[in-house]
Amino acid sequence: MTILTGLCAIASIFVIPDKLNTKGKGTFDYIGAALGVSALILIYSSINGGPYWSWNTPYSGMLIETGIVLAGAFILWEAHTEHPILPLSMFTK
Repeated sequence: MTILTGLCAIASIFVIPDKLNTKGKGTFDYIGAALGVSALILIYSSINGGPYWSWNTPYSGMLIETGIVLAGAFILWEAHTEHPILPLSMFTK
């Protein structure tokens, strides 16, 4: 499954066009996408794999900790980039 996910991520570089709209208002946020997807994959893997390989193993905790750090980096990146994937203004009134 991990190999398939990696292949899809690599293929997306060639499949997704640089300009997603015809007006040319923005570009695709590759760094934000990499941070967000990596964070979600690590957190998801640690939650689903923890019972399988035991919660007491060091990499079980490291996966979720690294995922949380990457999620924080994603939020910081999205707050400061010109064309975010997930505008943080959506969460404020």
